[in-house]
Amino acid sequence: MNISEENTLSLFGLLGISLNKIPESQSKTPDFEATLDGRRILVEVKEIRENPDEKEVLTRFNESNLVSMSVNLDGKRFQKALSEANRQLKDYSNAKDFCVVAIEDVREFEVRSESPVFELHQAMYGEYVSWLGIDDRTICIDSHGKSRALSYQKNTSISCAVLVLGSKYYTQVSAVCIHNKFAKNPFPEGIFAKAGYREYKSELIGQREQLVEINS
Repeated sequence: MNISEENTLSLFGLLGISLNKIPESQSKTPDFEATLDGRRILVEVKEIRENPDEKEVLTRFNESNLVSMSVNLDGKRFQKALSEANRQLKDYSNAKDFCVVAIEDVREFEVRSESPVFELHQAMYGEYVSWLGIDDRTICIDSHGKSRALSYQKNTSISCAVLVLGSKYYTQVSAVCIHNKFAKNPFPEGIFAKAGYREYKSELIGQREQLVEINS
């Protein structure tokens, strides 16, 4: 069991939900299962690890040869994790299961995300591009498009995504939960908030998807 799986196990224990490891098989299965109010919860754990470019940055940093670097907050790494998790959850789940994707960024500090909640939300509901009309000087916003992992047509098996905050950069395991409003089986609201963690749903306000906090 890797550190992200251990942190996820600990986190759900703090929620009062006892996760059980699903035995590995020839087909890809989710990592954990549990029961909530008589219904099964399936949890797939994903890690965000360094890609080749980030590994090169770390090498240069360790050699004291790094002058500057840029950070791209496009959410694509999280989007890929969500899509991969959905396939595993969909193949294993039945029509009534709650399906949770737990994601932990385990990259080294120098290349890890500075805004993981923003990136996760962007990956789930799409990136935003604002531009100014030259002729009429109006501000327009293009949103969503191909950058979103969730819609009414795709990745609807995911009930919610949970950003697990653990590893060596936190003194204790914490989490941020963002619900999937397109889910076939929405995860019950308030469970994370009641335990003192940040919990959100996303609402289309104007032309932008915005996080709305759920309070216990």
